[in-house]
Amino acid sequence: MIYYKFVILLISTALASCQGKTTFTIEETSENSLRINSKTNSLSLEFKNGSISSIHAINHDSKNGNSWEYYPDGSIKNKYSYRNGTIVNSAYEYYNNGSLSVYKFFDTMGRLAYLRNYAEDGSFDSESGVLITYNEDEIMLKNDTLTLPIQMPEPPGTKISSVIIFEDSSLNPIDSIRFEASNFDVKIPVKEISNLLIKTQLREREVFTCNDKRFSISNLVDLCSRF
Repeated sequence: MIYYKFVILLISTALASCQGKTTFTIEETSENSLRINSKTNSLSLEFKNGSISSIHAINHDSKNGNSWEYYPDGSIKNKYSYRNGTIVNSAYEYYNNGSLSVYKFFDTMGRLAYLRNYAEDGSFDSESGVLITYNEDEIMLKNDTLTLPIQMPEPPGTKISSVIIFEDSSLNPIDSIRFEASNFDVKIPVKEISNLLIKTQLREREVFTCNDKRFSISNLVDLCSRF
């Protein structure tokens, strides 16, 4: 542990010199763990049999950050992202040989929305869940325009695309736009549009996954009034 503390001290000193007045402290939280603290962030490291077994890099105020765990041979075991201390967005779990084992997607509330499993040779195995997610308290209404933030999974090696169809009260299409992205905001003129249909396709070679979701604009406006 003394050796690792010395190495980390060198890293911290170098970081501090690069960031001006930033001050780092090193805390030995247990026999096999260390924490590097600055005013805004902390970096926690755990060791097992002389090797780093996990790293957690978290912002003190927002509780946003990332974590990594490692196998005894040093290869990556998993990676997670955090928002307000909750797992969000894409998460990755790996086989010991380095190939991806499981891809998970959590919405911005921390709810598991999509799961994709892989065989040890890296090929697609199975999937479950939905592609189209949104957070009710992130919807905004301003000057008769509704902003609907959409978040979607995008596993490595895949392409995702969506067609957004604006509809009238009889579900007749009025206009449409296309997104080639996993995260985007839809702007909706609430006095002109009654419904919104999102048609999404996730592609990886010969594997296609489709997900459609229709929104009532009046219901979305009601959600805004609740938050």
